[in-house]
Amino acid sequence: MKKLLLITLALLFTGTMQLFSANPIPSYDVKVTNKANFQEKNNNLFGSQPGKERRQMNIETSTASSTGNEAGKGTTVYVYQLDGGKVLGPFFVAYGDQLTVEINDFEWGAVIELDKTGTKAIASVWITPENY
Repeated sequence: MKKLLLITLALLFTGTMQLFSANPIPSYDVKVTNKANFQEKNNNLFGSQPGKERRQMNIETSTASSTGNEAGKGTTVYVYQLDGGKVLGPFFVAYGDQLTVEINDFEWGAVIELDKTGTKAIASVWITPENY
């Protein structure tokens, strides 16, 4: 039952990724008003780029307002494999904090969703080798 739910969520999630454009990874200081999608650039015709070792996806968010970060508020983040094989999350990332998620050698993406308070955010997403 869990596998069926995971597969259904992965397919639904992958399908919704096509509805809005993606920012490349790495991206720094991207303004987010509701939801933002970030994806690794696929340089290989066959999807995965063999030879990459385990890596870490880093996601950092802050508020776009001049009043600074708001305590207890933040974003919801999903990290997903571009081929739809795996979805990690949801993760809560408070404004001013950084999330680090271990990923494998497949191509990955991240979706950042803002809370319903209307706060706008600035997000940065980048990938580093595991032993950086």
